[in-house]
Amino acid sequence: MRMASEKQLKNQDQLLTVEELGAYLKISKSSVYRMIERRLIPFFKIRSGLRFDIADVEKYLLSCRTEAMNDENVYGSLKI
Repeated sequence: MRMASEKQLKNQDQLLTVEELGAYLKISKSSVYRMIERRLIPFFKIRSGLRFDIADVEKYLLSCRTEAMNDENVYGSLKI
């Protein structure tokens, strides 16, 4: 059996379980499972468990981001 490289071990630290993802996003486990059912976030099925790459989670969060409106967006060209 080949020894895991340091890079491979480091990458494993970036995988989250369903419970860890829920805690990270501050949502329930059932909400995580709904995200999985809707294919909103990529996941790995490893044996009987699911894992989520933290980089994929960050991409998902960025895709959910809504920019704040600045004064120009709110009032058009009207200066206050």
